Amino acid sequence: MESVFYPRGSVLKVDFGEVVGREANGVRFAVVVSMNQFNLHSPNVVVAPFTKAANRIQNGQLRLLGTQHLLKQEDYPFLFMDSIVLTESIRSVSKERVKGYVGYLDSRDMDAISRCMLLLFDLEGLQKGC
Repeated sequence: MESVFYPRGSVLKVDFGEVVGREANGVRFAVVVSMNQFNLHSPNVVVAPFTKAANRIQNGQLRLLGTQHLLKQEDYPFLFMDSIVLTESIRSVSKERVKGYVGYLDSRDMDAISRCMLLLFDLEGLQKGC
């Protein structure tokens, strides 16, 4: 099977299958967060799944963790509703789990998602690079 290249920022429809506990499951949108060099050569991609923004409304207010980023449906016509990127649920998945390419996030939203991951992994004080 020929490997498909999904660049960082691609929104994919991913089948996360059955999982344990509160992990993201089923078929849902996710954004590719791994670097392009990895995405080009690996049979996997690292993605952050989406959830419905409506799932995070409490007392009429949208409640987000610092590891979560809101995507507005008005900014991305391919979204069916406002969605939240769950960086706390990032996962490496086989490209065989990808059921389709949906769209692409702009640099503003990808920068915000990167900041969420820096917070998640407590990397805010480190220099760039490995």
